[in-house]
Amino acid sequence: MYGKVKLAFENNFILRLSTGATSLLQKTSVNPVTLALPQADERFLLTYDNTIRTDTLFNNLPSGRDFMTDSIQKNSKDWRIRKSKKLETGGTLTIVYALPAGNYNTSIQQLQSLLLIYIPSAIIISIITGYFLSGFFLLPLKKIIKKANHTDLTASIQLLEEPIFKDELHELTVALNRMLERIDHQSQLQNAFFAAASHELRTPLSNMLTELQTTAAAESSAQLIKNQVEEVQRLKKLVDNFLLMSRLKAKNVPVNKTRISIAELCMEIMERMQNEAYEHKLRFMLHVSPTDEELFVSADKDHLSIILGNLFSNCIKYSVADTVIRVDLLKQDGIVLTIQNETELVISDVKSLQEQFTRVENYKEGFGLGLWIATRLGEINDIRLALNYHDSVFRAVLHM
Repeated sequence: MYGKVKLAFENNFILRLSTGATSLLQKTSVNPVTLALPQADERFLLTYDNTIRTDTLFNNLPSGRDFMTDSIQKNSKDWRIRKSKKLETGGTLTIVYALPAGNYNTSIQQLQSLLLIYIPSAIIISIITGYFLSGFFLLPLKKIIKKANHTDLTASIQLLEEPIFKDELHELTVALNRMLERIDHQSQLQNAFFAAASHELRTPLSNMLTELQTTAAAESSAQLIKNQVEEVQRLKKLVDNFLLMSRLKAKNVPVNKTRISIAELCMEIMERMQNEAYEHKLRFMLHVSPTDEELFVSADKDHLSIILGNLFSNCIKYSVADTVIRVDLLKQDGIVLTIQNETELVISDVKSLQEQFTRVENYKEGFGLGLWIATRLGEINDIRLALNYHDSVFRAVLHM
């Protein structure tokens, strides 16, 4: 920057020299001799060369006669410029024009002093300003860091306050809030999992322990064995669900599709669960349309058996006693299987039941995995499960 400013000063000073010398040449004539008087700070040597001799017309240069070889000459005292002009007489007017360098030297010294003060001051001011501005602009980011440092799963997660301006910081805050919402949702699922797991695992174990303690000395152990078998089967089903859940999440469930008679599979599963339904004073009713045509679907038989088993099991658990579990199998834009039952439960958000570990509020039985597993298994078999609840009637509809 210093070099550019100094060059500008030099060019300006040279322009003054050139303009002054040219003006004096224009005002000078030799026949008759007419000269312009110098200004207070002007010094010049004016000569006329007619090829025979050289006459000095005017000279007030400090060094007397001075014929320069260069067009411009610089020194600490003055700057000089040499210019010539051809006349009609055939002669040549030559001027060596000089201006004192004091003003130029003073300007350069002031420039150096200014830069000597300005540059360190500018650096210091920039550092201080940058420090405070960075603190100001990073304040929202510091709030985010502080909030992140105090965020854990022991308390409810509070979302970050979104900035007013739609800039990169706003996008970062929105992305972090979405992440916090996912973390909070997963935390709630985890809490629901542990709560349900502790209940589901503790209940059969407590039952088994109590019965073993109270009936150990009984003459007949048939009922005891029956009860223990039921509790062990319940635990086995729970563990099987855990394993299937982990495999579904890992997308590690193979699908072996075959041609299945859906009516025969429904009858097979209902027959297997008939005793359980009888104990709850329930009965199954299957209606197939059209009656003269066997309906087939392409799916993994084991997966479809789990889906139907979970849906029938829910019906048995939550149906009103002395009612019918109705199963309708229709051929309509594909095959539609509808399972419906009357229930005393009040379901406010039926779609949420297809999420893992979700159970009906204030109802402790069940683990909240059956419908989630049925939904996920249906998806990998191109089967869509839809749930509906209205006027105490719960419906599960499979579109195949």
